[in-house]
Amino acid sequence: MPQKNTKKLKKDDKWSDTDILSFGMMGAKSYEKIYTVQNIESKDNTRIAVVEMQAIPSKEQNQQQPSDIPEMFDTSDKYMGQLKLNLDTGKVEHYAEKLQSEWLVVDPEASKKNQNPDAVKMTATRFYKLDKVD
Repeated sequence: MPQKNTKKLKKDDKWSDTDILSFGMMGAKSYEKIYTVQNIESKDNTRIAVVEMQAIPSKEQNQQQPSDIPEMFDTSDKYMGQLKLNLDTGKVEHYAEKLQSEWLVVDPEASKKNQNPDAVKMTATRFYKLDKVD
């Protein structure tokens, strides 16, 4: 949610928040979620802010890695979401976010021996969805 001192939201307003997620033995990852107001819609005499979220790896990385395993892997992440906020009541009408993380490691010794390299690929998907029910 935007800061409490925010009086009105308008198109292209932005705010951010940091989130740290644990992946067990693969360690924890920190993300900066950047929220951008895409549109203000009018529906049944109410104003609904449509907000998109894009997350990027945060500089505030969690220092507590349970092992050296994560350092061996090449990682990629895709983290996005959407918020629909009723500006008249301050209530969330809809919120959804999806994170897909992927870890890939290839055995460098196999390629040195002209063999097909051994590889391990792991994927984790997290999906959250909240909808207001009348």
